[in-house]
This record gives sequence, C-alpha cells and structure tokens, in this order.
Amino acid sequence: MTQQFKFGDRVRIKDEPLTPWENAGIIFAIYGDEKRGYYAAVCFQESGDFQDVPLDEIERVPHPDTARLDWLIENQAYVVHELPDEDCAYFSVSLNAGGQIAANSTARQAIDNAMREKAA
Repeated sequence: MTQQFKFGDRVRIKDEPLTPWENAGIIFAIYGDEKRGYYAAVCFQESGDFQDVPLDEIERVPHPDTARLDWLIENQAYVVHELPDEDCAYFSVSLNAGGQIAANSTARQAIDNAMREKAA
C-alpha cells in the first residue's frame, strides 16, 4: 500500500467519469492482507450505498472548505464581512495586492465566485 487511508477519509473512485463531488464517499473500514489485497468499505454520498473498493482504485478528495481555505492562502486573499446598514450584510473576498474580486451573501459563495473569477 503506497497511500495511507483512514476511517473518515473522503475518497472517490479514480476512473469514474463523474466530478469528484458526485462520486465521493466516506471510508468506514479498511481490511485485507498482502495476499488478497487491501480494500476500503466506502459509503457513497449520492446513493448511500456501501461498496468494497480496492485501495489502489480510490483517491482522496479534499473537503470543499479545505479547498477554499487552500485557495485563500495560495492567493493571499482574505474574506471580509461587511455591514453597510442594518438590513444588509454580505461577504467579500479581497487580495492583499489590492482590490475586491467577489462579493456574495455567504462566505462560501464569495470564495467560490472569487475562485471562478480568478481562474477566468
């Protein structure tokens, strides 16, 4: 086994054509031996089905919030919660280099919009 998996890891089947989020699952158990191979018992989010999958056929999937935080760090960006008046509040993402690049009603939406705008 080259990659180490553990209980609770988010994983996907490597060769599935769906996006990582659509075929992601959670590892509930790892079992096996060198003779028969190692397997993970995975519960897939979309279907709720459990499947025994060989470890060499799965890969880790980062949690979406982890991907957002990594993007903020890599781009030296920060999230600001703005309250222009009592009835309105929103979040914006700004770069240390200057300039707001996205705004939305939730921090997650603002970061996702900033990621899309920066990639374009």
